[in-house]
Amino acid sequence: TFDTAAEVTIANRTLDGAPGRWVATPFRPSDGGPAVLVVRGWIPLSVDDDTPPITPVQPPRGELTIAGYVEPTQTRGSFGPTDPPTGRLVDLARVDVARFARQYDHVAPGFFLQLTAQEPPTRAAEIQPVPQPALDEGPHRSYAWQWAIFATIALVGYPLALRRRAHSGGDAPADGGEAPPADADGASGDESAAPSLAVDDRTR
Repeated sequence: TFDTAAEVTIANRTLDGAPGRWVATPFRPSDGGPAVLVVRGWIPLSVDDDTPPITPVQPPRGELTIAGYVEPTQTRGSFGPTDPPTGRLVDLARVDVARFARQYDHVAPGFFLQLTAQEPPTRAAEIQPVPQPALDEGPHRSYAWQWAIFATIALVGYPLALRRRAHSGGDAPADGGEAPPADADGASGDESAAPSLAVDDRTR
């Protein structure tokens, strides 16, 4: 059975670009074991009722059968809002099971359940199922191939570029300047290299 009196919402959650919240409700198993925090679905911000139980989206009373997938409890990273450590909260920044356990006894620690099926269902148009996470490999394989190609280009292309530069630099003069142009008969245009002719005035 769902204990809607202890229900909370998870703030700042979107669905298809629309702002809203998740509804998280503890579910007590019939065998008397610890309750499990269940994210039952998403509600839009137009549902402004934030006092549990949230009347427009209450589940059926009595025993239900539910199914879902297990998610690890959410914790704050380097950035993000922080929930007050004490007090009774009806709106959490994330599905922090440890923080929820401070206001609800006997809840299974470390994980929550993302609801995928429920019998009998909650017949309320205001609550929508939260999309399941993609079970494919995502873009990781394509990213790996791209970086492998980049690494191959770097390992092969860089030595080739250095080799071409070394070969092209070997034909230049040692001092780094340009060779003097040659005359039409093949002689160098450098006047200092041409032989000098002595003219004897007595032969005139």
